[in-house]
Amino acid sequence: MMDHPDHLPRLDPSSYRGTAWVHWTMTMHDRARGWLDDSMHRQVRELLLHTSARYFLHCAGYCLMPDHAHFLWMGLWDGSDQLLVS
Repeated sequence: MMDHPDHLPRLDPSSYRGTAWVHWTMTMHDRARGWLDDSMHRQVRELLLHTSARYFLHCAGYCLMPDHAHFLWMGLWDGSDQLLVS
């Protein structure tokens, strides 16, 4: 896996597997603003629900900011792999 030169390096892949807790920060393309409204918040919640069910993860918390978002994910069983979602 190749890290982007402007980003911090990722953890070792094993850190994303099993019942690991991982804090993810995701920025909008070109740090775009203006996307955060009620409709987008509903879409994010729906994506969280589908992602949780499909990949056996739990989003313990999230925070949507004007140009980025934070998510705290936890694997629900030994076979969970958060890198499959990214």
